[in-house]
Amino acid sequence: MLKIAIKENPKSDHARLVVDGVVDRHSFVFNLDKDKKGLLYANVHNRKAAERLAASSCKELEKYFTSFTIPFEAEWDLYCGRVEVYFFGWHGKSDLKLEKDRKIKFELCPNLEEWAKPYSIAEYAETFEQVVKKLSQQSIRYYEADELISNGFGIKCRMKSGNPVIKDEIKRCAQILKSVIEETEKLLAATARKNSVTTFFSFPPGVKTSCEQYLLYFVQFLEDMGIKADAEIKEDAQKVLFSVTPADGPSALEQIRQALEIYIKLPGMPGFSASASQYPNLAVQQLHANILHLQSQLTLAKVSLQAQEATIESLQLSNYQYRQLLSSEAKPKPKTEPLVGDTIHVTEIEGKGVKVDLPLILNRLKRVFGVGCKKE
Repeated sequence: MLKIAIKENPKSDHARLVVDGVVDRHSFVFNLDKDKKGLLYANVHNRKAAERLAASSCKELEKYFTSFTIPFEAEWDLYCGRVEVYFFGWHGKSDLKLEKDRKIKFELCPNLEEWAKPYSIAEYAETFEQVVKKLSQQSIRYYEADELISNGFGIKCRMKSGNPVIKDEIKRCAQILKSVIEETEKLLAATARKNSVTTFFSFPPGVKTSCEQYLLYFVQFLEDMGIKADAEIKEDAQKVLFSVTPADGPSALEQIRQALEIYIKLPGMPGFSASASQYPNLAVQQLHANILHLQSQLTLAKVSLQAQEATIESLQLSNYQYRQLLSSEAKPKPKTEPLVGDTIHVTEIEGKGVKVDLPLILNRLKRVFGVGCKKE
């Protein structure tokens, strides 16, 4: 059974929290409702104490607390650090009453001095709020600490009914926060790169460098297809942001988007090596060499993961892409429309909207200083 106690702190007006005999020396706790239930608010820092609270159920905890905060860490989050768990809230207009109100609150507090995004914190918060509203869920609300965005903003999620365990509810609500953050960054990245195709990837550490090298070769692939462009790779919050800007302006964005969709699938495309061996020109052979290098690194990573008894489905470059952004609005297309010459088509049936003529793509890859051509 959970045991909660308070230990007076002679150096402070706030007492320390004791959870199952563990004294949190950096915590502070005070009574929000002395005349009624004597419920506590606590700011918890000790990890053992926090883990014990998180492993408890709502009914256990609401005997003691109106709310408490505990540490929160996630590799995809840079601005949170703590999560607040509510059991009761003040309701009413003139005569405030403490009523049951179970919620999980995540507050994001970006550091103004370290902020180096192509958009402001205010723009980030505004877009974040829009994404939360688009969820259209009564149980999830946007939150602001006060009129200054820099003081914190985030979401409040209503907990499930019944008697849920706190850590389960934190995990569930954290996934909602993650999806909101990803959608916010997607929209802002597209806005910041209006004339670029932007894609997010999440690479395992063991293959990250090889995958990034392969992505950068995409510019040469495009040039061999007759499209000039520049590319940029930027790491941000455990993700890799890859953006490609065409030299010919927005008119080439759709061609690049479709070409990139094919390019990231080439390493896992059956029969690619056999087809490439029939084309001795430099453009095809260099592409083939880059793909072979990437495949070897992915194979090594797969063996390493299996040695660690990790559960994996398939290591392919396309598996790491979780969001592709196109700033221009998608326009209605006919049943089949050629995008890059007649090598890539948009279609209603094949390959999730894309049909690839691999031999024709390889035949069209030309290098100005290359030698050879397709074998007859």
